Amino acid sequence: MNKAIIVGVYGFLGYSLCSVLLEKGVSVEGISLLGEEEEHIIEEKRLQIGRNANFTEVAFQDWPEAVPADLEDTHLIIPVYDIYSSRLEQSLFKDQFIAGKLKHLKGKQSLQVTLIHPIQLAVKPEHCLIKEEIDAFKKELKNSASFQEFYIPTLFGPWQPKSFYFHQQMLGGEGNGKVLDEREWVYDALFIEDVTLEVIRKIGSKDQSGYIFESGENQWANCVVWLEAPKGSQIRPFRKLVLPRDDLKIKQPEILTSFKEGLQRQKKQFECLNERQL
Repeated sequence: MNKAIIVGVYGFLGYSLCSVLLEKGVSVEGISLLGEEEEHIIEEKRLQIGRNANFTEVAFQDWPEAVPADLEDTHLIIPVYDIYSSRLEQSLFKDQFIAGKLKHLKGKQSLQVTLIHPIQLAVKPEHCLIKEEIDAFKKELKNSASFQEFYIPTLFGPWQPKSFYFHQQMLGGEGNGKVLDEREWVYDALFIEDVTLEVIRKIGSKDQSGYIFESGENQWANCVVWLEAPKGSQIRPFRKLVLPRDDLKIKQPEILTSFKEGLQRQKKQFECLNERQL
């Protein structure tokens, strides 16, 4: 791929995808979303990628109404996972994205779209709070561009948002009000860089199958225990996935970082960021 457009470039997964693509020499147009992260986190991320000559940032509300005519080898990447965990789906899919942006993709068959969903949308769609919006979005896409889908469990690693349980555990302290978000998948987890590399590898291949990524065990539970879960914590066992659709495949990322190494890297970045904020 020569160029990528990432919607939600400062989100957890969006930023990881952007960083790796820039390292590979791909031009990235990053679409920033209002409310996708805290402002001081966005500024930290902007400092790290903003100097790259291949990076251009555009605010979502200023995103050009006209899609360029030349979309050869351009990928539009939408980390629905970030949008779901940040609770941005109402403004993005219902009011702005579908109505205001998607119409400009009509007839742009050379544009390829990658959707990266929370795993709940595949295995528990009836409990996924964005199913209706995503179904409508995909219906529009079918008439506009080719697209590929990935489904992922909880991600951990550097820059994990504070709404996630692992991040709250790292904050430490007795009674610090840890809250398990109802949108967090608790049956598995993967290191963010492993998923990022796997998605980019698949995007660049001829294989356009849809994939559900898993670790093969409940790494979410392993992470919680390693971070010293309080007594009485409810740890769920690994849930063996049953393919919900014939067009999906279950796959482990080719690189599978151990949960201990991944959490250590997350803690190191977490501590460095806190020091800079003091």
